[in-house]
Amino acid sequence: NHILEDVNKCVIALQEGDVDTLDRTAGAIRGRAARVIHIINAEMENYEAGVYTEKVLEATKLLSET
Repeated sequence: NHILEDVNKCVIALQEGDVDTLDRTAGAIRGRAARVIHIINAEMENYEAGVYTEKVLEATKLLSET
């Protein structure tokens, strides 16, 4: 929910040309995404390796690279 709120703030900042708010809010999104990735990766260690865990780890890798 917080990430969605931050995305909406970024859209408004873009529309208003508010570079500082855009930069600050984008940083908040990156931080939140990094925390989500960390938690998911730790949680996947509790699962038996398989197609599901591989796909989840691929998705977190993709998220961390964007």
